[in-house]
Amino acid sequence: MGHTVALNGGVGNCGVLAMVLGLRDETMLDSLRDKTRRGMRGQILRGFSAGGRPYGYRSIPVQDSMRKDAYGNPEIVGYRRAIHQGEAKVVHEIFELYAAGLSPKTIAKRLNSHGVPPPRPRRGRPARGWTWTTINGCPSKSIGILNNPIYVGRVVWNRSYKVRDPDSGRRITRQRDRAEWVSTDVPELRIIPDELWECVQMIRDERRHAAREAAACRQRAPKYLLSGLLVCGRCGAPYVLKTGSYYGCASNIDRGGSICPNTQLVRRDVIEATTLEILRTRLLHPSEIEEFVGLVNNKLAEMSGRRAIDRQGRLRELAQARQELENIKAAIRAGLWMSLTREALEEAEAKVSRLEGETVSLPAQVSPLTAEQVLSYVQDLPGLVTVDQDRAKVLLRRFLAPVVLNPTDDGIEAAFQINVAGVLELVGAGTGVRYDSFGAGRGI
Repeated sequence: MGHTVALNGGVGNCGVLAMVLGLRDETMLDSLRDKTRRGMRGQILRGFSAGGRPYGYRSIPVQDSMRKDAYGNPEIVGYRRAIHQGEAKVVHEIFELYAAGLSPKTIAKRLNSHGVPPPRPRRGRPARGWTWTTINGCPSKSIGILNNPIYVGRVVWNRSYKVRDPDSGRRITRQRDRAEWVSTDVPELRIIPDELWECVQMIRDERRHAAREAAACRQRAPKYLLSGLLVCGRCGAPYVLKTGSYYGCASNIDRGGSICPNTQLVRRDVIEATTLEILRTRLLHPSEIEEFVGLVNNKLAEMSGRRAIDRQGRLRELAQARQELENIKAAIRAGLWMSLTREALEEAEAKVSRLEGETVSLPAQVSPLTAEQVLSYVQDLPGLVTVDQDRAKVLLRRFLAPVVLNPTDDGIEAAFQINVAGVLELVGAGTGVRYDSFGAGRGI
């Protein structure tokens, strides 16, 4: 954990300087964002690309022979989009197939089975073939193959912006108001004729209207006992309900056998019954719980030793901070008052208070786990399913790790494991340490 050290009463100066520099940097960033946005808007209005390359197009650099770069070559003043003939044929095929009545899922499977390369994945993500969401997209955001107006010769820019999530640190996309969108006509980039575009949009409107009516008439869909807990052992995708009675690999269902060849289905009642049986006879067996508790307590003993060392270091840091605070108070009593002494005093007091709180929250030892603690929470879990399924589902997700379903020549083999972190959280003994799961396998 980072901390600051007071040197000769100079903490206040450093704090003020850091605040001023931080405000200046933030102001500069805001100004840079505005200049960048204005520059990109200017590029759009001049017919250039402002970044990003939709599927069906390629970027061509535009050079100015009157201007030279550092190497004496004509300077690149922007990039223009041009139609990529191979990808444009795929876009046209997608629109025609949808207009003929095929669903986005069926179209995605067809493209994957024919080996058609998908759009470029996001940076850092592997290409895993076409998905129905790539084709279907979101009409309100004008994203997705069937919604992008560029295919009828209209570029829309400034639809969204990115902000950093303060909790995760990740950049997330936010939608701008439609009044802020910038739209320009680029007839040379048209791929889809107006008649086909309007036909597809009409079908999409009809399907959305029918889906909304069905949802209004349908009662709340039931949530099954193992939904979200089953995983394909071949590709890592979740197992989802293909029908009301069978689970199947989501990648195989949505993207086809060329992405994941696992076509093995498992009956919902069979996997639920098997899971409850494994819970009763294996995972909740006293010997299994004792082995689990022993594994956890070995880890807790290691953690206790490390925490004791951390605690001693934190206590030394606290003693140093208290001494710095007393030095500042002694300077005040001696009449050595300076303009920044009050700020130094406040910062020293805040530092002592923070370290005291951190020291209290860092216990020297972690209490060992007992088998009775675990069993008191989950020993009635199998029977609870028939009495209070909602509570049973919550406990099951705490106690059970994702169930991996591996296809075999004889059917499906399921691997059951205890969710160690979930159990520790359940019994109030969370430690933040990763453990190796262990459990049992079972053929289905």
